[in-house]
Amino acid sequence: MRGAALVLAMLAACSPIEPPVVEGSPLPDTSDTRGPYPVAARVRTRRDLRIVELVWHNAAVSAGQAVRVRMERDDAGAWRAGIPGQGPGAVVAYHVEAEDSEGDRGYDPPDSERVARCGAEYCFTVR
Repeated sequence: MRGAALVLAMLAACSPIEPPVVEGSPLPDTSDTRGPYPVAARVRTRRDLRIVELVWHNAAVSAGQAVRVRMERDDAGAWRAGIPGQGPGAVVAYHVEAEDSEGDRGYDPPDSERVARCGAEYCFTVR
């Protein structure tokens, strides 16, 4: 019996990576400087979710100063958070990350997808 328990533990440790599938959409350029700019995403996963976050920064100011905001799930099952208003000339780059109970992470846009202006992130300009 001890050997069977060891085999089961080894199989559990070798479970396949099944990252959450995150689906969001890009926000359009805007003249709204007041915000917030609402971001919504759908997340599908076979495991329990540990966290869903909106990660954003003003690419016109600094590329490395990302802000992480925990997204909340609404009654319809969408995950929502907002980016605060930004001044004219801001280029807001953002993506959504979801992590499941096994530590597997999914992104939108996915790493393999490149968005023209902002590399691997969505972005919009505040005019």
